[in-house]
Amino acid sequence: MDLDQLIYNADPARGLQIDIPEPTQHTARDGHRSWGGLIAVTLSLATAVAVAVIALGIGGHRPIATAAIPARLPFSSPVSPAGAGGVLPHTARLVQVFPDPESGPAWGVWTYQTRNGMTCVQAGRTESGVLGAIGIDGDYGGDMRFHPLALTDVVQLGDCEPNDAHGHAFVNVDAVNTAASAGEEPCLQHDDAGPRAHCAAFALRDVYFGLLGPDATSITYVGSGGRRVVERTRGRDGAYLVVRPVAHGSCSRALMQRVGAPSSCDYSVQGEGLGATLRSGEIIAVSYRDGRACHLPAPQGVIVRLAQCPVVGYVPPPGPRYTAAQIAAPVIVRKLPARYYCEHPGIYRPAALAIPCDGTIPRGFARFAFTPPRHGVGGFDPGQNLLIYISWIAHGAVKNIDRSSYSGFISYPKGCGAGGQGTGTQTRIRVGQHITRFFYVPTKCRGTYTGQITYIPDLGPDGKNSGLAGGRSTGNGAFLVGRFAFTAP
Repeated sequence: MDLDQLIYNADPARGLQIDIPEPTQHTARDGHRSWGGLIAVTLSLATAVAVAVIALGIGGHRPIATAAIPARLPFSSPVSPAGAGGVLPHTARLVQVFPDPESGPAWGVWTYQTRNGMTCVQAGRTESGVLGAIGIDGDYGGDMRFHPLALTDVVQLGDCEPNDAHGHAFVNVDAVNTAASAGEEPCLQHDDAGPRAHCAAFALRDVYFGLLGPDATSITYVGSGGRRVVERTRGRDGAYLVVRPVAHGSCSRALMQRVGAPSSCDYSVQGEGLGATLRSGEIIAVSYRDGRACHLPAPQGVIVRLAQCPVVGYVPPPGPRYTAAQIAAPVIVRKLPARYYCEHPGIYRPAALAIPCDGTIPRGFARFAFTPPRHGVGGFDPGQNLLIYISWIAHGAVKNIDRSSYSGFISYPKGCGAGGQGTGTQTRIRVGQHITRFFYVPTKCRGTYTGQITYIPDLGPDGKNSGLAGGRSTGNGAFLVGRFAFTAP
């Protein structure tokens, strides 16, 4: 019995349907070793046993250099296609692969659907068409085995997004300083000091993957030696995947100034960014079926000039369409002067209001401590702040908090410096619901405060940032609920 038959027997869903036969040949152009045969359809049991013997001889429970990882590893736990949120196992597809920059099994991306109309995209190491993680660098005890991942709506490295009206998904993930094992733990256990203090460079990867939609045809990235590499997207939703060695370099002010534009140093810490719009990073261009192309600045070491590509091909699902007059509502301002204020301690609850509490502290509340003023540092003692309630009636619903919301902003009076503060809703809201949010404003900043409340409807996969809906009243895709003003104290 060969290894693929073992996988077939272990998988209750009877295996994954594979849209592509083998890894694309990125490495031949990049000057790396090619792993084109990593997902060969068959492997004899004798070969699998031989690999197992090698693995047992060098694995143990200690981190090892990636150069010691064989192309194939023995399997560990069986594939479990069941998911808590109604995953449909028969929809799973391995849609893209990319060789690891060092050695061992290639990386892959699979997609699958859920019963509630979402598409999930997940990345990991892959072997014989199965996505998983490998036991290296402290992950899985360094057992040098391949551990298949389960299909679930709680994605380990990736995300699940609602489909558009035509059933397509749009999501982009940039996972920098990701464990080379593709497991849950980044190499060795570490604290918040950052992975570089605990992980060797060979144990980390920068992984970029996602779904660009049905209109995307190819991506371009910078390969080894600065050479531009073009790779076509795959699958019905334009899947792509690029895996690079972890970026190196310093994030100095001089380098930031040399870029000459807003930029970031997201490579300095471990993290995962998600969004329907493709942000600048490793990908420098996207081509589309109609001949259009989006170009992004190439990274300069750890410096990434901020830019993004628009969402192309997204079709909004049917839903309510509002006019500005329908959303508009009076905004009520209420000042609650006190020397002390109390809030609910512990977990953040956006609908829980602060209250004046000069006397008895109510049960479930704790007195809020303002930052005391220090020489040369802003801050106000309790007697120098004023609690403000801002209230309005919702005339537009919030059904998906990832895509729609209400937001408010207060601008400080002239002479107090440019600035202000904002708030927003993070809960579902029904039409006709009374909403109240609060602000603290410094009473030492005397004059007239101005502000406004806006409603951001479901504009598409990136919410208020997508710009997919037109005809809105504020120019950025949001409706104006109302403006307000008040004086302090």
